[in-house]
Amino acid sequence: MFSYPFETLRSPAIQNYIVEWASPNFHRLEYWPFLLLVLATFAALSWSRVQLRPRDLILLLVSLYASLCSIRMIPFFVFIAVPLISQRLGTWPRTSPQPRRLPTASRSALNFVIVLAMAIFASVRIAKVIESQPQAEAQQFPSRAVEFLRTHPPSGPIFNLYDWGGYLIWKLYPSTPVFIDGRTDLYGEPLLHDFADLYQFKGPWQQILQRWRIETVIVPPDSALASGLCSAPGWAVSYQDSQAIIFTASPSAIRTEPAPDSPTLANPPP
Repeated sequence: MFSYPFETLRSPAIQNYIVEWASPNFHRLEYWPFLLLVLATFAALSWSRVQLRPRDLILLLVSLYASLCSIRMIPFFVFIAVPLISQRLGTWPRTSPQPRRLPTASRSALNFVIVLAMAIFASVRIAKVIESQPQAEAQQFPSRAVEFLRTHPPSGPIFNLYDWGGYLIWKLYPSTPVFIDGRTDLYGEPLLHDFADLYQFKGPWQQILQRWRIETVIVPPDSALASGLCSAPGWAVSYQDSQAIIFTASPSAIRTEPAPDSPTLANPPP
């Protein structure tokens, strides 16, 4: 329990196979705001006369290092850096006259208007998200392929795309356990390596399928595994659309040997 966080942060498999654990790529536009925030933070610290407490400096440096190592750690740096910047912007300009404060009633009315506007915006946004949920679901996830699996339940474990694991659990649990989902830090590195080798159709991919007794595969049609299984003996396409393709194995393609113990065959709800 105590070593789990450190094992997760130091896992090469997680950093190599999962995008959100990779380092930010500043050649891409979506990471420029983070870069600008880093530059603004150190500019504010060097310009302001407000002294930085040692504990704040430690938190800032640790969160910055974590953010540069992993994309998913960027929010922690934001939570620490933004208050430090705001505190120092409050003293700008250095020789400003004393601002005139609004009356208490006016300040209360302004705060009420701001809170009301935020509540209206959040309500409208939530309503739009709920309204567009079916359309977004159909665009991002294999909803039609899942309906096929509901009407044609697999007879054994399935192999699935990592990004679809949570969706498949939501729609098919508990009748159809998935091979992998977003809780990879709990599954261990060996399964991650098995997933990567199989999905990329390299290494002992046949032995991986047989070891886990995979009888059904659901992956994108343009994946390496889909291309390989199209010509592999013992595998046939049972469903295909623009988002997903489903392969079903013949009895001769699967050896009857027990699968290793793993939480991937149980899929308890998160």
